Amino acid sequence: MEKITPELLTLKQVLELVSLSRSTTYRLMKKGQFPLPKKLPSGKVQRWLYTDILLWIENLEYGLVEGFSGTQSKEGV
Repeated sequence: MEKITPELLTLKQVLELVSLSRSTTYRLMKKGQFPLPKKLPSGKVQRWLYTDILLWIENLEYGLVEGFSGTQSKEGV
């Protein structure tokens, strides 16, 4: 099994990976259907875990996105 490291992604990188618009992504986050970003220790910067995005894509393929939780918490939005 290949090891995946928890790389931190910017919004721009996330949008490129999932091919969604910014507004659609934020709408899905608000509905609990997309991973929330993590706040970094500075409190000013937010990033998404690469593994959360991969899990979301995998769940999307199987129709499991409704009420998506991944490894997220409600702190990001």
